[in-house]
Amino acid sequence: MFVKDADNKIPYNTLRQPISITSYKDDVVFGIYAFNNRNNTFILAITPGTYHLKIEAAGFKPVNKKFLVKENFYENKKRVINIYLEKE
Repeated sequence: MFVKDADNKIPYNTLRQPISITSYKDDVVFGIYAFNNRNNTFILAITPGTYHLKIEAAGFKPVNKKFLVKENFYENKKRVINIYLEKE
């Protein structure tokens, strides 16, 4: 997870600021996730389906991402999605 700052991307974990990470499936909360400050990441353990990811942090615009996990996704093991927060 990164913060957009002009032409730079700053790792979010350098800010040492709380962040809320929630996933939704069919408009119902599917999970609430912890941010790993050491690795600047978070991990979702989810089943196949369509999800909405909502990320909120004070001073930044909320991020809403829709993503699909296909039935054969587990053949690939993991997916990396870079998320960029923008200041309000």
